[in-house]
Amino acid sequence: MPYEDIISSHSVNTAVPLILVRELLPLMGQIAASVDASSIPSKPLACIINVSSHEGIYGSSANSGEKGGHHVCTKASKTGLHIITETEAAACWKSRHEHD
Repeated sequence: MPYEDIISSHSVNTAVPLILVRELLPLMGQIAASVDASSIPSKPLACIINVSSHEGIYGSSANSGEKGGHHVCTKASKTGLHIITETEAAACWKSRHEHD
């Protein structure tokens, strides 16, 4: 397995999504000062959706055919994406409800 595959896979599937989420979340929560408080919607106007795969779910059965040692770079980076998504979603959820 070429080491470039490891770097490329983690860049595309883990590092870049984390950077995008961290940069976009603050922008999604901003409301213009001129907006009337009664017109602020109760639901978010935008969402961040990360697309992962079943093989990236940490802790699924090691006996399944999907964990047979193939595509290790992709599996590792998709697991990273899964963890980033859970972590960032939890932090975002907490901060939204602290302001309610």
